[in-house]
Amino acid sequence: MWARIALNLRMSPTKRRLFLQTDKLDAVADRGYFNGVEILACDRAGITVTLPKPMTSGAKSEGRFGKQDFVYLPEEDVYRCPAGERQRSTT
Repeated sequence: MWARIALNLRMSPTKRRLFLQTDKLDAVADRGYFNGVEILACDRAGITVTLPKPMTSGAKSEGRFGKQDFVYLPEEDVYRCPAGERQRSTT
């Protein structure tokens, strides 16, 4: 309960620092569970936010698989696609 009170973005940064006994506060945002308003509020409150890399591939919208859909299998040195096919690494 106290952490929720301390993390209230309306609380002044000075009061939050005194309450938590720290000068720095970091937050990690999970993909799909944040929005720009919340990130801006954190920034204005002096909270450093780490965000996931946005998914910018147009592959999904074009009906293709994206990079994140392929799994590297190090023991075989291959990538497995969602359809189960395997492709040797090109590096």
